[in-house]
Amino acid sequence: MTRGRRAIVGIAVIGLGLSAACTFMPAPVPPTEALARMVEATLEAQGITLPPTSPPEAKAPTLEPVAPTSVGPSPTPVVLLPGSIAGSLSYPGSVIPPIRVVAFRAEGGPYFAVEVPQGSSTYVIGDIPPGIYHVVAYVAPSAPEGMPVGLAAGYSHAVACGLRFGCDDHSLLAVVVGSGEAVAGIDPQDWYAPEGTFPPMPD
Repeated sequence: MTRGRRAIVGIAVIGLGLSAACTFMPAPVPPTEALARMVEATLEAQGITLPPTSPPEAKAPTLEPVAPTSVGPSPTPVVLLPGSIAGSLSYPGSVIPPIRVVAFRAEGGPYFAVEVPQGSSTYVIGDIPPGIYHVVAYVAPSAPEGMPVGLAAGYSHAVACGLRFGCDDHSLLAVVVGSGEAVAGIDPQDWYAPEGTFPPMPD
């Protein structure tokens, strides 16, 4: 019986020791940052690279400075003022009939005209836009019966020549009218050009 009790007592002591050992075993320590660095260093030494635990921080975009756009003053619109053409008249007869004076635009387009009464020796065509013109005088439709209505006299090179013998160039001279300019001395008195030299009188 003594040996049996000793055996039981020994088993009990061993059981208590095991129980005490289980009871007082320290709890596992959670990994610390230092431990994590040691693990990473060990893996790197073995050529193993761990994926990053967090995505890299996104960098804010760099904004390029934009130079301010300089706005200049608006160009001043050009205003063209009307001008006028004036001159003296003649006729190869005793009396100057009613005369219709027409300024034709050299490049074509609308014409400008004025009619002066019988006996008038001057004319003025006003309110015409700037441009280049040819000037022709006609016996007006209001002329007395028997007068050659439509007979034309031009402001030609023959006029500039003095209408003397040998002044045979009957081509029309260009009359330049600037903005707001009153052009004088334009005398359509070349009544001696061959028929059809000057344009016909417009309606």
